[in-house]
Amino acid sequence: MAGLLVADGEAMLAPTVTRRLVAAFATPPPPIPEAAPEALAALTERELDVLNLLACGMSNAEIALRNTD
Repeated sequence: MAGLLVADGEAMLAPTVTRRLVAAFATPPPPIPEAAPEALAALTERELDVLNLLACGMSNAEIALRNTD
């Protein structure tokens, strides 16, 4: 039944649920606090490298493979 509704262009979610989902995704996320400069200064060069790779979206496994050189 649900497959037929979707095939006909009908919604699978109740309108109230759809509105809540749209509202949740349309709301901008809270601002990200800036890292304290002293916290960054306490990191080693290696830790900063890993942090930058994480910020670029690399996974732990990708970083580990990259760092076996």
